[in-house]
Amino acid sequence: MFFIRMSNWSERFLDRWWNLTSFIQFGSTKSGDNAALKHLIEHLSPEEMQEHVRIANMQCLFNSYPWAPTWKSVHRLIFHLPTTWKGVYSNGDFMVHFAGLDDKLGWINKIHRQRRFLR
Repeated sequence: MFFIRMSNWSERFLDRWWNLTSFIQFGSTKSGDNAALKHLIEHLSPEEMQEHVRIANMQCLFNSYPWAPTWKSVHRLIFHLPTTWKGVYSNGDFMVHFAGLDDKLGWINKIHRQRRFLR
């Protein structure tokens, strides 16, 4: 999730990102767009980073995700606690991102019920 300001630099950045076709993974459930974006940002000059890119310290400022007690989630929590915990949804966060979840409607209903209970 990201915000982008309309500018000549942004248009060039989006064009460069769009043309990183080597990251497309045909036959995979992953599209490659996130890997391409990370690659592009990692290879910006320090001047471009300072002038044009801001990365939030806490992912949940605008892109939280629900946490479920699965083996994968527990593994992330144990081995990547600071990173994982910075993105977990809590009441009042700007947005919840349901990427990678099978039962999106179930998660939406669960969070909606939690919000009504907390009022």
